[in-house]
Amino acid sequence: MVHFYPTDPKLVSSDSEHVSPWWAAVREALHKATGNVAAYIGAVVARSVSVIMAASFSVEHKKANEEKKDKENEESGDSDWESVSLDLEHWNLLVKQLEDILMLNILLKSQPYGKAVVKDVNISIETILNGGQGSVTDLLAVWSVSVGLEPEVLSSFLAESNLENVSVLQKFLDDKSDSRSLNIVK
Repeated sequence: MVHFYPTDPKLVSSDSEHVSPWWAAVREALHKATGNVAAYIGAVVARSVSVIMAASFSVEHKKANEEKKDKENEESGDSDWESVSLDLEHWNLLVKQLEDILMLNILLKSQPYGKAVVKDVNISIETILNGGQGSVTDLLAVWSVSVGLEPEVLSSFLAESNLENVSVLQKFLDDKSDSRSLNIVK
């Protein structure tokens, strides 16, 4: 387990134009994590802590620079603009990526009733990004073959003009008699 302890409070805080090196190291660890649920929860909690810490550190700087900024804003007309932290944008991107990886992982661990366990795949944001453009497609293709998803079901589901697409896919998912219904592996 990796522990991150800030040695200087200034390493944890950042202004709207710079990224905190301490939080960047935490994000990098979560970026590489294959425990998708833990990484997602960790990112949401860390983002919240980062926002709280940034707000508390910025209060001190805000008081010192308040008069100066007010004069500059009045002259430039920027008083209506809200400052967006670069760190917060990085956190939001990471949380969204982890959310997508978590949903992909849930799908890849689902299996038909009565069939052998689907191969456990440990994925992270890093493995998906390093895998190249077709890495998600490859994972989904292997999964669809392993669960016995027939090409007719896929083609009828993907045909935009056919209004029965949802019912065809739902029949596949609900059909317990044919051992094709999906079960989430724990």
